[in-house]
Amino acid sequence: MAVIALTLFVVIAFWFLGFYLMDRGQIGRMTSIGCYVLAIPLLTTNLEYITENSGTIATSTLALSTTLQSTLVLVDVFFLFMALVSLFDFYGRNWHGGKTG
Repeated sequence: MAVIALTLFVVIAFWFLGFYLMDRGQIGRMTSIGCYVLAIPLLTTNLEYITENSGTIATSTLALSTTLQSTLVLVDVFFLFMALVSLFDFYGRNWHGGKTG
């Protein structure tokens, strides 16, 4: 019986790590951007499940619907923009490149 897809577990871990690193120093904010970029290919591939049936371990795949997949990628892109704005704020710039204050 499969409970959660391994791919979704990794994507959620990337999202939590990205949020955790978003308000850290320069390297943390850049790593946050990388976490959100790496989550997009994982969301567009088939989900991997590890199943067990009578002592035999096997893997199976399942594809997300197009609507759910596009919504998750859009949420990830919003998170990516938040991380980019956080990095610009760290450099003392606003989101369109001008200096703040």
